Amino acid sequence: MKNLSDCRVLLVDDTKANLEVLVAGLKADYKLSVALSGEAALQLAARALPDLVLLDVLMPGLDGYEVARRLRALALKNPFQIIAVTGWGQETDRRKSQKAGFDLHLVKPVALNDLKRILTESNDASLH
Repeated sequence: MKNLSDCRVLLVDDTKANLEVLVAGLKADYKLSVALSGEAALQLAARALPDLVLLDVLMPGLDGYEVARRLRALALKNPFQIIAVTGWGQETDRRKSQKAGFDLHLVKPVALNDLKRILTESNDASLH
């Protein structure tokens, strides 16, 4: 299992303020990459596969669902988790996330303590 500090987490959100909150809360524990669009996220992931992706759903251009589908294709040989972090919390939204390939669906705002716990559990379960 990787040490938390060795885990590469890709943060994707089209709202810079959301990314700033995540970066501030996670930078001490993870190697972070940041993307402001789905296209940028795919480029970053193709260059260096992440161990985990925190991905907004509602973005211009490629939405999070399409990005998740494309990331799944990249992750065939080296699987990684993809977590939706979105303002959409209805059951239909959760099912759509699951169908697109997300491992987990979190609704904004996510408390940083809860997010860190989830990431630690994800590391314990699958980030080897």
